[in-house]
Amino acid sequence: MAITVVSPVRISATMDFLKKALGCSDAEVGIAVSKLPQILGYSEVKLSRSLEFLKAEVGLQPQYFVHRPALLSYSFRKRLMPLHEERFQII
Repeated sequence: MAITVVSPVRISATMDFLKKALGCSDAEVGIAVSKLPQILGYSEVKLSRSLEFLKAEVGLQPQYFVHRPALLSYSFRKRLMPLHEERFQII
């Protein structure tokens, strides 16, 4: 298990970003963070790229990420894009 140290400023900035990007309350973002604490160490670039793709291309609602934040931990190019492309090849 890895331990990551994230500054209080970074935690606050990430929480604010998630609230704005997901349109969620503090409590809802807290649910996501409790399920995936390492999300607080992710860059806004990584989070925004994944969120935009999953909302625009895949059609997921922002509320979906509150209960399934693990999707935001996946690599955009190595995991999310290939899974989405594979899904449409099957259909």
